[in-house]
Amino acid sequence: MATEKRLILRSALPAALVFAAAWAFHRSYAGFGIAPFDEGILIDGAWRILRGEHFGREFLAPYGPLPYHVLALWFAIFEPSVATFRELAVVLQSVGAVLLFLAAWRLARLEGALLAAGCLILAHGSWHKSFLQLAVALQVYAASCCLDSLRIRTAAGLGLAAAVAFLCRYDVGGFAMLASGVAIIFRRDASARRRIESLASLCSAFLLVVGGVYAILAVRGLDLVEWWFLTWQRILAQEWIDAPFPRPWTRGFGWGSFSTGALFVALATAALCYLGSILGVALRALWRRRDGADPARLCIALLGLCLTNQTRLIPSSNHFFQGALPLYLLASDLLSRNGRPWWIRLWMPVFTALLFLWVLRGTSGLYPASFTARIEDAIRLELPTGRAGVRIAAADAAVLETLVKAVLEVTADGESIATSPRCPLVAFLCDRPLAQPFAEPSYYYRNARYQQRVIEALDRTRPRIWVHDPRAAATFVFPEAAPLLFEYFTRHYRAARAIGPYSLFMRAD
Repeated sequence: MATEKRLILRSALPAALVFAAAWAFHRSYAGFGIAPFDEGILIDGAWRILRGEHFGREFLAPYGPLPYHVLALWFAIFEPSVATFRELAVVLQSVGAVLLFLAAWRLARLEGALLAAGCLILAHGSWHKSFLQLAVALQVYAASCCLDSLRIRTAAGLGLAAAVAFLCRYDVGGFAMLASGVAIIFRRDASARRRIESLASLCSAFLLVVGGVYAILAVRGLDLVEWWFLTWQRILAQEWIDAPFPRPWTRGFGWGSFSTGALFVALATAALCYLGSILGVALRALWRRRDGADPARLCIALLGLCLTNQTRLIPSSNHFFQGALPLYLLASDLLSRNGRPWWIRLWMPVFTALLFLWVLRGTSGLYPASFTARIEDAIRLELPTGRAGVRIAAADAAVLETLVKAVLEVTADGESIATSPRCPLVAFLCDRPLAQPFAEPSYYYRNARYQQRVIEALDRTRPRIWVHDPRAAATFVFPEAAPLLFEYFTRHYRAARAIGPYSLFMRAD
């Protein structure tokens, strides 16, 4: 206990400095850019809860309930806007960097921990995935702490961390439980009874938290059958996104260049090699009944492998970074172990500092409204609803301001509108409820069941306005990905006005 207290005191100041650096870095560009598709997915769900709707009853979502409810509470305390959402995201990203730093410092040297935190700060992922990043960071930190010794209490801590991850993202929580269970099983410094007790503690803590939350949601109207179907689909394969593997050479795969494929191959190879080395030690230990592999490293390596595999199912290069936290830690571990030459250990903080200086000089990012998207000559997006609060290019601001004013002119307060899959955030910007029962269009991509569910909701509400953006959403084109819904759209709505890339459609019947 005294050793643990000394470790906490020793880590307090460096952790505070990492948080301050991460917060200052993210805050420097958090007020720029807007993502009408991605940010709309999370913000719409939180706004629905704020309006009195219930998760899983009035609306569905492909992620866990925690992000929507936390953001709804944040909106209740502060005004709902894109800017206030970004403030929360900055805090979440900064906390994630601290957790990764502390986990890396337990397994590697200080310079390696700084390298891991620096990589995460610089390549953190899009704003709407801040909860995902925090869930992974929490699980990595829990593995570094709780697997030092195999006790009932520490196993329960792992289960609690996995439960929080599950409530943020089903796949992350499922992978966390798998990785934690494997790490416990492969320990050889505990009896079989202790390992069984620890596994039971792990599962009990996880089920207690997750079961309690979903029992409350079920009482409030959650469709448990529908939720189970979507959860299992999310953990296993994300069936609605049908991308071949590894597909680095097509235009649909993010940057559309071989560098994307090389990046994925490098990450996957690193994870496989590291995991393979750990599993090799563990298997030899089991065979010869000697001490097994480091359980914390085994857990983190397996989690990173699962997440890397999951990201390859999503055809966009920025998704690599949502599962890269364990790989940042593993790289810092390999590069900063005792016995490494001094120049390698010195190179890591210097390299991290140079990366920061290079990125701070940039004015464009790898991904809109996420990676250091500072915009030169940006102006504040002024909307009558006050729902933005960010700065964007003057031409884009003029388009969105005109679009919002046009929608407000023909709709009343509380009247719902429909949007195409590319722009669910527009409904929030207009302060009008979204008529579709979910903002995430991947539900009805190539799925007739969910397309029909959207059509039924539109028939009930009969929104007069449909805001259409013909551009691709997550590489999918509306007419091809959701033909039944697109046919409904073309049959019931007629073009009324074009505003930049958007078009206002009016209901014809």
